[in-house]
Amino acid sequence: MKRGAFLVNNARGAIADRAAVVDACESGQLAAYGGDVWDEQPASQDHPWRNMPHNVMTAHTSGTTLDAQVGGT
Repeated sequence: MKRGAFLVNNARGAIADRAAVVDACESGQLAAYGGDVWDEQPASQDHPWRNMPHNVMTAHTSGTTLDAQVGGT
């Protein structure tokens, strides 16, 4: 990715290489990382994404839609 790019992962946390994301954010290669899923669920207290710079994680709520609750797609 170009230097200064933003990486937004709204798919699966495990598709992003944990160490590579941390290194890219710390070096400035990535301007920021945003996701709604961790690469491990639940994320451990010492997970490096908790403390890396320029990181935003949101609550993963896809399973809370009305369709999901009744078994829809």
